[in-house]
Amino acid sequence: MQKHLQKHKRTIIYCRESRNDYGENFERIETQRDILLDFCKRQGLTNIIDIVMDDNVSGTKFERFIGIIQMARNNEVDVLVFKDASRLGRNLRESLNFIHILEECGVEVLFESETYDEVFFPLLAWFNEQRAREDSKKVNRVFKHKMQTGELLTKTTYGYDKVGNRLVVNTQAAEVVRRIYDLFLEGYGTCDIATKLNYQGVKTPSQTLFSAGSRPICHVWNRQHIYRILMNRVYTGDMVYSKATKKSFKSSKIIRRPESDWIIVLNHHEAIVEREIFDKVQKKRVKANAQKKTTRKPRLFSGLLVCGRCGVQLVQRTHRGRKDAYICGKYQREGRVKDDIRPNYGCDAHLISEEALTEVATNFCRDLLDGSDDEIEAILRLEQAKQSREQSQSAVAVLKKEIAKFDAIIERIYDDRLNGLLPEELYQKKHREYSGKLEEARKLLQKAEEQHNNHDYPDFDTLRKRLDEFSGTNLSNRTLKLIFDRIIYFLPNEITSEHAVKYQIDEKRFAKLQAEGGLVFQIAD
Repeated sequence: MQKHLQKHKRTIIYCRESRNDYGENFERIETQRDILLDFCKRQGLTNIIDIVMDDNVSGTKFERFIGIIQMARNNEVDVLVFKDASRLGRNLRESLNFIHILEECGVEVLFESETYDEVFFPLLAWFNEQRAREDSKKVNRVFKHKMQTGELLTKTTYGYDKVGNRLVVNTQAAEVVRRIYDLFLEGYGTCDIATKLNYQGVKTPSQTLFSAGSRPICHVWNRQHIYRILMNRVYTGDMVYSKATKKSFKSSKIIRRPESDWIIVLNHHEAIVEREIFDKVQKKRVKANAQKKTTRKPRLFSGLLVCGRCGVQLVQRTHRGRKDAYICGKYQREGRVKDDIRPNYGCDAHLISEEALTEVATNFCRDLLDGSDDEIEAILRLEQAKQSREQSQSAVAVLKKEIAKFDAIIERIYDDRLNGLLPEELYQKKHREYSGKLEEARKLLQKAEEQHNNHDYPDFDTLRKRLDEFSGTNLSNRTLKLIFDRIIYFLPNEITSEHAVKYQIDEKRFAKLQAEGGLVFQIAD
């Protein structure tokens, strides 16, 4: 009779195998599945609606149960079968939360190799978490020993080929690495070096190391590529391990270790760059960064200038002894147009000095002063609207943090109640207290969001007075962004009829831009 009732129960078989559980994987996940299928057959559980196979998945991660939890809440499953409690998970808090959800939904839990006992389960879950912690320590000790003895544990580095357990110099890529170091010492910046390599069609690290389809391939050198190569001590022949670690065995958050904790194996492989050259580059890089921090000026047109040809933003270009200027970001990365490399490769420089830009923008703003009150009012109302919006956004952000904090407190006291750390009476009291605070914060948030969406503007007379104070000497990036959405820079013969329609350019202005090039100011809405 019991087996007759069992056969109607909707059953899910859950299998999980992690490579770190035993140091080696001597039980295949298919074997675990077969054992559980046989167990269900003996128990009379023949209505198996799903078999979940989580191969090489950590027992500390519980995102894997999202689908099962949804099915449980939708009353789509009656029984969940595991090989043992460790297959369910090795995180005490998450295990208890998961079991509580299943109990609330009326889902029965069965273990093949042991009896599930709801009273004893918390202790069992605690032991499984301790085992996961110890396994993590053992694995880390093994890896540390391998690192210290010089065993190669990293993927291939650009400039080298991985042959067995050794890094062997790749002659062609190594020559590019040496050239990058030489160019940097000659005074070229990371962007300049990337531009040179792109212009000459040098393959990027991902194009060199990985075959098509194995992972996304970057076809263009950028400053990050250059920076990583200049920073990488591997090119001196040393191997550096343990620069970062996970916060804990239950967390995927990465934290950087202090340099004193790194594991460094000297003369691990053949060097590409001499130590003396590497050290010179590091000193020059540190000095350059220090100068940037102390001499960097506000970028007046940052985020506003756009290349008329390719639509990419213009970036500031500074050189000692030269006036500050802006240049097309695509040209900066890829160099001039070279369609033989790939379609739409590169761009023209679109170089324009900040001095010339400032003069043109100042004249444009002065023309606005002589314009109609309607135009002026529209611009200044936009400024006030942005200021009001920023204030209301700040209030909304603070309230959202408060709500997240109360949510976390309520979840924590609920966990304490589940674990028997908080008496029922005290739990109810604290739950009412923080639920009240949570509800109050949500009401305030709703009110703040309504104010954010229905902000008021100051009267026009005040706005007009503020505009009258404007002079060309007090231009700032903020002021420009209040007036303009973007400033588009066209070279001769670049502007098209589509641009003319998009930016509402009249025939006379269009003809002049086609012949001479120039700037198009797009007023903010």
